[in-house]
Amino acid sequence: MAIKTIMLDLGGVLVNWDYDNFLAKLAKHSHKSQKELENVIKSVYEPYELGSYTSDEFFYEIKKKADLEISKEDFYNLWNHGLHENLQAASLLPSLKRNYFLVSVSNSNEQHVSYMEGNFTFFNYLNEKVYSHLLGFGKPNRLIFNEALTRSRSKPEECLFIDDNKEFVESAARLGISAIHHDSLNSTVA
Repeated sequence: MAIKTIMLDLGGVLVNWDYDNFLAKLAKHSHKSQKELENVIKSVYEPYELGSYTSDEFFYEIKKKADLEISKEDFYNLWNHGLHENLQAASLLPSLKRNYFLVSVSNSNEQHVSYMEGNFTFFNYLNEKVYSHLLGFGKPNRLIFNEALTRSRSKPEECLFIDDNKEFVESAARLGISAIHHDSLNSTVA
């Protein structure tokens, strides 16, 4: 069966995030080291990514645990500032959209999605967007792929999934979705 739907991850494929730079800038607002800040964020990020925390709850939990001296507005400016559109990958979407139904399948969060959708033009080429924080589950859970299949009205064998995370690629493949582990644009396109 021919491919009719392409499912794309955002982070690491269409978008790059300079997380280390975010941590370095955040450390200026805390007495904790970058490593300690990273551990604090890891401890609350998954519930935020799955929609269990609102953006306010996520910020106040981090602020409390990391003893941050920063406003919520300044925190989220830092949080979003390191997001950058992968222009090379995004430039392929207009031609892909002519022949394929394009779906983003992303473990993401309210703040990043709001920022990206407001600043990155490639979203205009996506037919559907499937976000973990709105569903309450994310990759590698099969339910997020099932949601993408439903929204695209596609069978697994009619889909191609591209992600930079091997575990997520393997999860999609187990459902019968053709999957590519993205590590560079050249290797993915080839």
